[in-house]
Amino acid sequence: MELGALVCAPKGPACGECPIARECRARSEGREGELPQVGKKKAPLAVEKAALVFVAKDRVLLGRRAREGLFGGMWEPPQIDRSQADPRAEFSRLVGARVPELEAKGAVTHVLTHRRMQIEVLRADARGRTPAVRKDSAPPYDAFEFAPLTAGARGLSTLARKVLACGGIEPADG
Repeated sequence: MELGALVCAPKGPACGECPIARECRARSEGREGELPQVGKKKAPLAVEKAALVFVAKDRVLLGRRAREGLFGGMWEPPQIDRSQADPRAEFSRLVGARVPELEAKGAVTHVLTHRRMQIEVLRADARGRTPAVRKDSAPPYDAFEFAPLTAGARGLSTLARKVLACGGIEPADG
């Protein structure tokens, strides 16, 4: 592996340092500057989601991703596919609580190796007491809870921090 990464590089191969230069077909044919050929990378898959920043008093609703999935074990504002016709009803079903009126706060983009995520951020404010949320699992989440707004002690991904910031929440570290 290191031979290909460090010596037989697509641009500027170091044939003088190669331990198998005598047996190299590319070198014997005078094609060492052409090989190896690197294929084009696939464009990342476009993923469109909507995220809910649901605030109640001094807390924000977070969902914990199931361990075996993407962002496994991490906490984040709940997300649904952006294609849902009624995001408020879908969020209410997902978290097991009535979600009040939604306010569009903007969007964030997050690029992973194979995904380009475009997340629409929606905010809801529960005036008064903190609503009870579902205790059973609702894929891709295995738990929901209202956490203190200083939720830095939880495992928050960079994407979750971006979503919270767009929704007006800046989680503190620690």
